Amino acid sequence: MMVGHFIRSERLKKNMKQSYLAKGICSPSYLSKIENNSTEPSEEVLYLISKKLGIELNFKGKNHGNLEYEKDNRQYLNEIYKEISIKRSEKYAKQVYKELSELRFSFNGNDFYLYCLVNIRILVILKDNKSILVLLEPLMRDKEKLNDYEKYLLAKTLGIFHFVNDNIKDSIENFEEALNLSKQINLKSWDQADLYYMYSLASLSNQQNIKAIEYSEMSLKYFNDNFLFERSIESLIVQGIAYKNSFDFRASLRNYKKAIEITEKFDVVKFKSIIFQNLGSLYTKLNDYNLALEYYLKSLNLKNSLDKKLITIFSIIQIYSRLQEYENVTNWVKKGFDEIGKSKEYEQYIIHFNVYKLMGEGDSEKIELYLPKAIQYFEKINDYRHTYKYCIKMALILKNKKKYKMATTYFEKAFNYQNTIQEIRNWEDI
Repeated sequence: MMVGHFIRSERLKKNMKQSYLAKGICSPSYLSKIENNSTEPSEEVLYLISKKLGIELNFKGKNHGNLEYEKDNRQYLNEIYKEISIKRSEKYAKQVYKELSELRFSFNGNDFYLYCLVNIRILVILKDNKSILVLLEPLMRDKEKLNDYEKYLLAKTLGIFHFVNDNIKDSIENFEEALNLSKQINLKSWDQADLYYMYSLASLSNQQNIKAIEYSEMSLKYFNDNFLFERSIESLIVQGIAYKNSFDFRASLRNYKKAIEITEKFDVVKFKSIIFQNLGSLYTKLNDYNLALEYYLKSLNLKNSLDKKLITIFSIIQIYSRLQEYENVTNWVKKGFDEIGKSKEYEQYIIHFNVYKLMGEGDSEKIELYLPKAIQYFEKINDYRHTYKYCIKMALILKNKKKYKMATTYFEKAFNYQNTIQEIRNWEDI
């Protein structure tokens, strides 16, 4: 019986301390044993705890220990897990999370861990990290009690959780654990494809382009064969970016064209802005700035969210900076600031725009004063790519002013951050 996990979960949701819940019912140490499932409370203690929590806890009903009932529960949970993994719809996630919350006390036996795992997958979509950590605690503590499939689900779910929270190294480790565990169980084809896709996405973020291509190709085959067009487009986009990063521009363009064909054939409009953004990036690499601007503008016209608009505006600013068209740089910086308005949530873009604004104005003194602040900010948020980029810019400005000692310091800093990006720790790694 997993009554203790539910008591702990409900207590944490209500921000109650163990001492407060135990007061007048039992000792805090006894409550701790109940919550750890190392002892089973009497009906009287269970009644008093549930009353204080404001819930109905009755695990003595006819279904307790009923294997057929638990089998039905597991089937129901597995169906939700499949739907949520394939659809990844926030609307559907909210709906099933509500359903599972209302039924939570039904999952009190061998299906408890599966119930937690499915809920975590739902909560990742809903971006509720606090609730995720509450559900993870019993899973991590009882990891050895999980069956092979539950261990696989835990590894995969942790991989997704870390990925969406930008902990790419932890994400990769968890996905690789899930891949190893998947060989020990009879994994469904759809789940294998979803794992391959997520691993390809994490590999891409970790600059492991060959792995990203290999695993997205395996996921693509399943998605194509089963007419999951949205997932096919996502796999093609991953491949397009990975090929671009590997300087195979022809293969990259081929994948983006395939993705556009699917969006137009099946009217999957929501991916067009992403594809156009990536085509803009590809043509930037090819030094075709006119075509890059054309695709960036197409992407911008399709975007509604401010986050996504700012990505494209910043891309356009960088094109005009390359072309040394500083009047256009200034105009687009202004558009960026107009979009942000009074919001304080987009500090990184405010810093980017200020750097390019000063560059557009050509005031080297102000740039020299501002760049260290930008570098410090990107160091703080562990954005090593932009730290490296602005260190290089700072070093070049100082070099041109014949401030060689300070320039050397920034060149060294840039070199160290480049090594961090490439995970080079020793000269032997190069």
